[in-house]
Amino acid sequence: MWQVRNTDRGEPRDVPCRPINSGHYFTATGIQNNIFRSKPKEMVIELAVLSGFQPKILALISMTSLSVLSISNTIAAPPIDPARASITLKRSTCYGPCPAYEVKIHGDGRVQFSTETASMAEVDPARRKFASSEGVLLPGTHEDWITPEAVKDLIGKFQAAGFWHLKNEYIIGIVDLPTYSLTIDTGQQRKTVVEQAGSRWVRMPPVVTDLQNATDQVAGTDRWVIGSPALISWLERVRFDFRSPHAAELAAAGEWGKASEAMVGALIDRGAPLDQPVSPGGITMLETEAAGMSLIKAAIKRGHAGVFNRLMALGWLDRLGKLKAAEYFAQSAAGCSPALVDAVADAGVDIDLSAPPPPNDYLPDSRGRTALARLQTSHACQDDEARRAQTVARLIARGAKPKPS
Repeated sequence: MWQVRNTDRGEPRDVPCRPINSGHYFTATGIQNNIFRSKPKEMVIELAVLSGFQPKILALISMTSLSVLSISNTIAAPPIDPARASITLKRSTCYGPCPAYEVKIHGDGRVQFSTETASMAEVDPARRKFASSEGVLLPGTHEDWITPEAVKDLIGKFQAAGFWHLKNEYIIGIVDLPTYSLTIDTGQQRKTVVEQAGSRWVRMPPVVTDLQNATDQVAGTDRWVIGSPALISWLERVRFDFRSPHAAELAAAGEWGKASEAMVGALIDRGAPLDQPVSPGGITMLETEAAGMSLIKAAIKRGHAGVFNRLMALGWLDRLGKLKAAEYFAQSAAGCSPALVDAVADAGVDIDLSAPPPPNDYLPDSRGRTALARLQTSHACQDDEARRAQTVARLIARGAKPKPS
């Protein structure tokens, strides 16, 4: 039972509770015990209506739910000495290629990155087992340094965003979504916000995602996660052997993944052994092939003209064969790259060859298509319509003929 004050006589009276859904009871106690904390206010009121509350009681429930939904388990923002503070970002796996890692930024500028992280949720072990990939190009434990001023500026963003006044959790309970955790530690107090993939269903403020991204940017996690150009200078600082088999594996994995063209090109320029056997497309269950062969296929798929030209100069186009290169070019819709159109055409590869779709193609038919035809429906451009139009124009300028569908 819940005692409320009768608005007519100013005396308390009991309001019976009624069961709804999952055996929960809609009462003020239920609200105060956070049964509906993650529910929008409108849903709370709707559930109250279904439970038979009278209009005057609904008004009280509306006010109660509003106040409860705003509870965030916050503490007063403490003064922060940047030299003693630290900021930690953790990202978990999912059932796809979500990168799982932890990065910690210390007040003195030390950055610690690791993929050897503890589970963040009960489903993490299962997600790690069935994830489609590790999600991180260079797994392991890495360290680097940034300036203390950069740390101070990042702390300032947390303060300006009112991080200490955010809720501790924004969780919707969908197991295949990754979990993110962001913590600031002053040396005396700690505040952590845990959320699931920026969930809009629990009205998470966008500033949480902004601070996560700012932490990644300041720490430079992209170099280890996807292979940004900054990876090369870091590898030089840690005395990486650019002529080792690992360099070839890194180049191939990066080109098939999301690595920058500049980073992959730099590995090739520094002598990565391209005859080193690697897994095609990063799929370990397939038979291995030479890194140079894997790289030139990936360069065509991603539209990386610079990588293609490097490999052609090293003889890998001849080893692949121009006919096979033309097939990959057609199947990849020219990599949605005007620059690749020019590079392939200049190399004497047929840019207007009609090729059957690749085995993993999503088109409903098996007709042969040219690169120009496939650009009409291909996802290679990733919704970059300007680049799609530029690639179409370049294909036509280099001799490709539009064909009736």
